[in-house]
Amino acid sequence: MKKLILCMFVFAASVFAAEVDKAQLDLFKKESASMRSAIDDIVNTTVSGRGVIESTKGTYLEGYGAVFTLEAALAPTRNPFSSPQSPAEVRAIVAQRRTAIEAKLADFLKQRVASLQSLGQTDSVSVAIHLYDSNPVDVPDLPSQIVFTVKKQNPTQVVLRPY
Repeated sequence: MKKLILCMFVFAASVFAAEVDKAQLDLFKKESASMRSAIDDIVNTTVSGRGVIESTKGTYLEGYGAVFTLEAALAPTRNPFSSPQSPAEVRAIVAQRRTAIEAKLADFLKQRVASLQSLGQTDSVSVAIHLYDSNPVDVPDLPSQIVFTVKKQNPTQVVLRPY
């Protein structure tokens, strides 16, 4: 019985996977490359040095839209060879960089999402930035993730959620 259910599930999954339009996926791959590099550029220009730890990856989820993820650090890790900064200075730098990334990425999504041809009118775009807290003692309230979500129907409204 379990084998029958498993076979039916595999068959159903392959049928649904075949329904995705090949031309739409090819178009998404092209648009995704420019979106990924633009998101990386926003983080790297805001955080001097090595801001992006893991570069942006993107995928298309049928029935939802595009999802982009990356990992970034807003401040370098303390080490014996760097100039010491006070905890207040580290908090101020992290807060300033976080605010700048949130504003720049929200503006970018407002401009870009409406022009994405690979997405349907009801699709959404989400960008999840996983924040590496390199100084947890200095910035204990830093969220581990910030998620930006915007619907193609209403590209001027970007929903930002820290987790």
